[in-house]
Amino acid sequence: MLKLIRLPRHIRDIIMPMVIGVIVRKSKDKLYADVGCFDLKLNDQVIVETEHDLSAGVIFLC
Repeated sequence: MLKLIRLPRHIRDIIMPMVIGVIVRKSKDKLYADVGCFDLKLNDQVIVETEHDLSAGVIFLC
């Protein structure tokens, strides 16, 4: 039998980065980014750095 355990956040960050999906408001593009040390939730508004500039977006996947 396989038992799933939840690792403490500081260990999870070392093993695998947490990824979020962001919909950029201007273009409606979907971007995926590493959360880093931020504690983000679904529908949070964020600023993301794209290839061209900074853009506002909303988290659609976390």
